[in-house]
Amino acid sequence: METGKVRKHDRDYRPAAGTVLTREYKGVEYRVVATADGQYEFQGRTFASLSMIAREITGTRWFGPLFFGLKPSANPKSGTRKGGRR
Repeated sequence: METGKVRKHDRDYRPAAGTVLTREYKGVEYRVVATADGQYEFQGRTFASLSMIAREITGTRWFGPLFFGLKPSANPKSGTRKGGRR
């Protein structure tokens, strides 16, 4: 059943420190490294979120984890299902 409430994105997408994320955009490959303090290094600069980096790359707003192909971890307690109706 739809409630009209806006669902916030899960924060379970953060990769482990040292993980290198790559994304090709308009023929250019971009690399981002997750740091131990939960931030991201991109082109010699530190960013607080993947969304900020995605905006830097594209010039438009993106949900950063989606831009880099990350998905939240499966959480059986979340109560959501793919496919079908609830």
